[in-house]
Amino acid sequence: MYWVPVLSFSILPLIWFQSAIGMLVLFLALWLGARVLARIEPRIMDLLSVSGRMTRKTGNHRVWGGNRYEP
Repeated sequence: MYWVPVLSFSILPLIWFQSAIGMLVLFLALWLGARVLARIEPRIMDLLSVSGRMTRKTGNHRVWGGNRYEP
């Protein structure tokens, strides 16, 4: 399940820098990092998604349209 964020963060440098080699290096680094995190905590993506959904909104959510403390 963690390949979606890894792939997303790997494609951005390809778009920005138009470098397939840089994208491949970044993809491999992110993939290995995700594998290490998954080995330490197998349900890391579930934990991140639940904590993202359960975190309450800040007081100025209506003003800025997001959870920000300043503009």
